Amino acid sequence: VIAFTVSLTPDIAVNHKYVMISIFLLNIPAAYALTVLFTQKNRLRWPGRAAALALAFALTATGVFDHFAMYHKNKEGQRYQVELNGRTEEWIATNTEPGDVFASHIHWMSPVFLAGRFAFMGWPYYPWSAGYDTLAREDALKKFFAAEDGRVLQTLARLYRVSYVLADGALRESADFEFNEALFDETFEVVFYDEETDIKIYRVQNLRS
Repeated sequence: VIAFTVSLTPDIAVNHKYVMISIFLLNIPAAYALTVLFTQKNRLRWPGRAAALALAFALTATGVFDHFAMYHKNKEGQRYQVELNGRTEEWIATNTEPGDVFASHIHWMSPVFLAGRFAFMGWPYYPWSAGYDTLAREDALKKFFAAEDGRVLQTLARLYRVSYVLADGALRESADFEFNEALFDETFEVVFYDEETDIKIYRVQNLRS
């Protein structure tokens, strides 16, 4: 009833979790009912067992279907793979501090996260659905990447407490962000570059004069 009548977050789709929890809890009495049917010792013994087996099959059929869906989704060429020990992840983990903040394109999976570091803005869906103002943070990130003056860029870096900037193909080709890479090259020190992935990391703490 709550799932279909009350929204505890701005995103009504989150309510599907309540439906899933209800199904999990209802499985307990359902399993007990099947056990009672299967263990009947009176004249309903065999009909009860047949009904219990038929119901058990019906209840597990959807789980089998989900299994095949996940199997095909994770086949080679379709699954999303991450490089836990990639050059970028290794450099970040080795050369930065746990509290450092990275400004980068908005990713749900990033070398920054895999190395255990903070992002100025990660994937906005979850904080947005919890009621946080993610649009203001996204506007700040757009302003930072599109800065046209080195002093403004330095001021924004300090204001946003950004420690490093990670520039990758997603940022350079983004339709949402205008990345002034030439200004970043002039303003900040490039401390890492991976030719294979075309990932560049700028150190913001040591600003160029």
